[in-house]
Amino acid sequence: MEELRLIKQGVLPEGGRMIAVKRLAENAPVPSGMTFETEVTNLMALKHQNIVELLHYCHEAQKKVIQHNGRYVIVEMTEICLCYEYLPKGSLDKYLDDANGLNQVKTCILIGLKCVEVDRKKRPSIVDIVDKLSGKFVPIFEQVSPSQHA
Repeated sequence: MEELRLIKQGVLPEGGRMIAVKRLAENAPVPSGMTFETEVTNLMALKHQNIVELLHYCHEAQKKVIQHNGRYVIVEMTEICLCYEYLPKGSLDKYLDDANGLNQVKTCILIGLKCVEVDRKKRPSIVDIVDKLSGKFVPIFEQVSPSQHA
């Protein structure tokens, strides 16, 4: 695998398709109220020209013996890898040379900010996100949160 910032480039064994592999931190937290598998299933179902496709994932737990406070203890460590489609043309910034490209970036930033709202009820659904990226009017993105005024 070749190093690409924090993501590595790889090849799927079946078919030889190029992929980008993102390894999450060991024991990375899973969103509360939602299992990792549900989140991955939602991401894999999401298909849009402006979103990199999630192809596969690995979620593996294993027990390890570590030393803690002078004693050996057995802990369960989880390793998570996400495998995305490989984009050979590189970074998006190379292709943003027009106003439309800049507007798409602004839309993506708005979506990202809404996705990290503290109040889960103010976060968009996957359908809301796809509709917004498709240029449709989506009311949840018109609401301004207090944190956006700061």
